[in-house]
Amino acid sequence: MRRLFIALLLACVWLASAVQAQTIRPVDDALLAAQRGRYVADGKIIGFGLQMATRWQATDGSTRQAELSIAADLRGGKVSMTTSASDNSGQGAGASRPAGPAVSGVLQSVQVAGYGNSVGNTLDVQVSRDRIVVEPGASTASARSGGATADVGSQGITVRVDAGPAGFSEQRLGGGSGITQRAMIMTDGVALQNNARLTVHMAPGATAVNPTLQTLRTLSALR
Repeated sequence: MRRLFIALLLACVWLASAVQAQTIRPVDDALLAAQRGRYVADGKIIGFGLQMATRWQATDGSTRQAELSIAADLRGGKVSMTTSASDNSGQGAGASRPAGPAVSGVLQSVQVAGYGNSVGNTLDVQVSRDRIVVEPGASTASARSGGATADVGSQGITVRVDAGPAGFSEQRLGGGSGITQRAMIMTDGVALQNNARLTVHMAPGATAVNPTLQTLRTLSALR
């Protein structure tokens, strides 16, 4: 009886594999790429929030820090921006660094040459149905202090720290690219942290299209 059960089980597995081989086809990468954003109904995204912060701490305790926060209400056309920058190293802005490669998605890059360094890149994306809070009168689009810069402009949204020969760190959104977090450290004992959070606000009661149903429709169209 046990042998019969095992034989029936193997037969079922083989039959299922054979059916899958006949009905499942690979989906082309170009088709999958075109599915981005298809699961949210038009007009249901009513706002967004963005927070970015970069903090560079050297072995002598000095810090360079840049931060920005943006909130946008797409229904009311209201936007608030706050930026801040601080540099107590007393070493100035340092050398300008190249912007890096253009990307269409997310790029996180870390280059370290030295001992005792720590680097953290965190990127958090959230979907929220909470009320959007747009602070009245908050429209500081740029801040600079020594080697720390926070800027919202035509080249995108940037928070950046330049530490001269010791290295640099940058976070950027837009300006022909996606989201980038880059860091280069050329010394010892640096503690560096890049934090970014993007919050997408949806209208109350808004629901996304069932991705499973959409995928089945796509696969059916390939037959």
